[in-house]
Order: sequence, then C-alpha cells, then structure tokens
Amino acid sequence: MTRLYVDQQEIPLPAIALDSLGALVQHVENEALGPQSLIRRILVDGAPLDLEEFCRPAGPAAMSMSGHGTIEIITGTTFEIARDAVREALAYLDRAELITPSIARSFELTPGPEAFAQLSQLLDGFRWIAMLVDRLTSLFRMELGRMRVEGKSIQEHHDGLAEVLRQLVSAQEHEDFAFIADLLEFEILPFIPVWRRVLQTLMASTP
Repeated sequence: MTRLYVDQQEIPLPAIALDSLGALVQHVENEALGPQSLIRRILVDGAPLDLEEFCRPAGPAAMSMSGHGTIEIITGTTFEIARDAVREALAYLDRAELITPSIARSFELTPGPEAFAQLSQLLDGFRWIAMLVDRLTSLFRMELGRMRVEGKSIQEHHDGLAEVLRQLVSAQEHEDFAFIADLLEFEILPFIPVWRRVLQTLMASTP
C-alpha cells in the first residue's frame, strides 16, 4: 500500500480512489497546503521527479498510483522557491561563463555536433533565466522599468537578452557561424556579470 508524506509527516491517503499521481498532487494542494505554500519536490519511492515535465502529456502526472511504496511531497513558501531558483540561475551563469568562450571559438572555425549541442544548451539556459525573471516579476509584482542595474532598467536588460537570443537563433538558422561567435563573445559573455547583478537585485527586492 502506498504511503504519503508531506514535509516528512505521513498523512492518510484520501478515502476516494485516485487514478493518477497528478490527481493525488492536486488533492494535496487543495487539502493539505496552506495559501502561501507551494510544492518544491516530489519523490516517488525515493526518486525525484522533474517538476518541469510533471504536467506534460504522458509526463509523471499521468503515472498510476499503484505499485509505489512511498510518495513524498516537499513544500516551501513562494519566497523559498524563488530563492532556490535564483541560486540555481546564478550557478548556471557561473557554468555559462566558463564554457561560452570555448563555444565561441568553435564557431570561429568549423563547428561540429558538440558545438551545436553546447549552443543549444546555452540558449535553453538563458531562455530559462528570462522565464524566471518573468515569473518573479509576476509573483512579486515587480516593476522592472523602475529597477536599475548598471545604468539601465532591468526591463531594458531583459529586452536586450531576448533580442540577443533571437539573433543567435536567426544566425544558427542561416548558418552564419562567424556572427554566432561574435554574439557569444561580445554580447552573451558581457551579459553574464550584469545578469548576476540583475538576479541579485530581484532577489533583494522580494518581500
């Protein structure tokens, strides 16, 4: 029989039968969480689930409830979750700063499959950071146009990053490898220390 834990405390399964993990999580959100609590992690038999994939078609939410020994749900406040996400984004920027010069050099020559894979991962990472800023803005009702970093509003930095990412995608589609190298070296790389300060400023502005 499956046992359910929320923040390390066992709680009884609902009397009604639930046909999927998604239905159970919905029940926990409705019945066991406070108004300021959100789910941070879900573990099934000790294995963590990818929350980004959770609600996608055929994702973990569609998993059957049968055959599992334990389901653990770990919650946090909106601030705690935002803080963790910003820390993850800052760690990503550290990694991006190390690898971006080598990706740029690869596109100065004849890029191979590994260079394209690294570029794709870099684009995904910066898109995620842009999306995180959007979420923080919505969640904490921030006015990015009024917050300034390095002489510009955070909204201007946000729009600038979106434009550089658009140019990178366009250059990749047109196989303009020299332009990709220039964008990485002269746009993305200088963006990184600025975006550290952007994220730190946003986090310091949360209630």
